[in-house]
Amino acid sequence: MDNVYFCSKHPSDEQLSEAARFFSANYGVWGQSAVENMGPAMKARARVKISPKLLRKKILPESRDNTFISVTRGGNLIGILFATKWTQ
Repeated sequence: MDNVYFCSKHPSDEQLSEAARFFSANYGVWGQSAVENMGPAMKARARVKISPKLLRKKILPESRDNTFISVTRGGNLIGILFATKWTQ
């Protein structure tokens, strides 16, 4: 099975939803310092989660120079990368 790569400056809403689900399930865990610095709403060892709306607004805004890459194998998402060039 080959990997399929998709690259875009501005991913679709569907791609953002899939990326947010993938990110929330596979990346980042809150540490104890998050609880200490951000309050009891944070749970140590809980997954860091992001919504498609927040991903679009805070990480991949339409007004910026974005790169979004997703990789699938056999129709299953196996990796994502997103980056934004922020200018002053």
